[in-house]
Amino acid sequence: MTLDPEINKELGKEVNRVVENKNLQDLNPSEEKSAIKYLFQKYDLNNDGTIDVDEMKVMIEDARKSEKESGGISFLKMTDSLSDEQLNKVFDSVKKEEEGHINFKEFRELCEKYNIIDSGHVKTQQLMHDLLSQWIGSVEIEDHTIIFQSVWSKLQEKYGTEDIIFPREFLLLGGAPGAGKGTVTPFIVGTRGYTAPPLVMSDLLNSPQAKKIKASGGLVGDFEVIGLLFEKLMDPVYRSGVIIDGFPRTKVQVEVVKLLRDKLIVLHEKHHMDHELSKQFPRTIFRTLMLFVEEKESVERQLMRGHQIKAHNERVLESGEGKLLELRETDISVDLAKGRYLSFKEHTFDSLFALKKFFPYHFINAQGTIADTEKKIERELLYQSSLELDEDTFHTVKILPTAKAVIMNARQELVARLNDYQQFHTETFKHVVKVIKDEVMTVVRMHVMAGRAHVVSTNPVFQMDLSVQMLIDILSDRGFSVVVEKQLVAVPQMIGSDDHKILNEKVTQHRFIITFDKPTIIHKD
Repeated sequence: MTLDPEINKELGKEVNRVVENKNLQDLNPSEEKSAIKYLFQKYDLNNDGTIDVDEMKVMIEDARKSEKESGGISFLKMTDSLSDEQLNKVFDSVKKEEEGHINFKEFRELCEKYNIIDSGHVKTQQLMHDLLSQWIGSVEIEDHTIIFQSVWSKLQEKYGTEDIIFPREFLLLGGAPGAGKGTVTPFIVGTRGYTAPPLVMSDLLNSPQAKKIKASGGLVGDFEVIGLLFEKLMDPVYRSGVIIDGFPRTKVQVEVVKLLRDKLIVLHEKHHMDHELSKQFPRTIFRTLMLFVEEKESVERQLMRGHQIKAHNERVLESGEGKLLELRETDISVDLAKGRYLSFKEHTFDSLFALKKFFPYHFINAQGTIADTEKKIERELLYQSSLELDEDTFHTVKILPTAKAVIMNARQELVARLNDYQQFHTETFKHVVKVIKDEVMTVVRMHVMAGRAHVVSTNPVFQMDLSVQMLIDILSDRGFSVVVEKQLVAVPQMIGSDDHKILNEKVTQHRFIITFDKPTIIHKD
């Protein structure tokens, strides 16, 4: 594949001959330098051997033109909201020998930093698009829209929009030091039915990808954190749901979570009528869970952890068996433990609390035992159809009462019905009591050791639904549980005189399934 004709013309016949049948990523260092040099010269509009911020604006316009031609929108959205102040901050992020100007050496280092040659693109505008997307996105300009659009653009390029599949449920977990996050997260995973362990941000920031950023002199700021997190969430193991421990921690990250929620809503609404794609883009649920302990308790737990780890490590060293555990400075210093708690209050606590207006916020007082904390979490995370069902689905089923609503006043309503039977349906009520005494209790006593009796009745009194309800209420008052089955059965009446066929009459039959506590019998061997 040859280079863009513009590049061919500028590089001259010799360079064209060398690179004629190569992709950019296959160029040797000399050839690569020539290609980058052309890109640099293309935007050195005043031929002073440098690129200034105004010339960078021309680069941005070319990259926007490239995106329009390709039908993309991410870079357009990113740069639509880029102010001059933010652009200057991006430009100033490059260490320059001359203030306000980027020379060729600095431009080449910038291309190498973002692996532009490795992108494989050969058109000038597309190369500028790739460079600027990463350059702008990587600078801490504190614009959540730009960061989100840049990260999303990378996902689109790698996976395609229809294969950007995020977890169907996010549980954003924060907790004070010593609150027991690591201990209770397996319980939460089981309670919610997730298929993957928690995604711990501190582990992610020590991943090979994060170390590579640090090794190249980069800072792991909001752009890098969000990029690493979103890429990790593409792993299918998180599809059913994910606990993210330690995110968000900054105002920018909080805003990015809200943008992600909005983007996933758009994708869900776009595809929810498509049977196949609707499975890839379900209604996404966001929850926040905060495990809180007071500072005094937090410091005591951190120091206790330090004592336990120190004792464990001493046993390992003495016996030569087992694995040494990490002993953090905050586990042995009161001042550092207090500092860690203060950091939690200023970052994690405030960030999660800021999402309270947008997502269900579960505050758990974790001062007690682990068992107490787990019970509180279980109560907080009980299934709520209004949160988890699609809006249309919920509106369809909400006309039905919940089990809790049905049983809320069941005892009071039972008493009221029994008194009503006695006052307004006296004869029928007494008749049903007599049938229970004469027919039902006889069968119950026969099966008392089983704790269960089935009574089949065709008694005419039960042709009235009111009488059936009376039987259920009377037995319920007496401590029994009753389930009723009603069916039509054919009862033989006579044999036809001519054809000798059996003539049946359909009769309503009631089967009362009665359960109760059975007696306990202790056997001596």
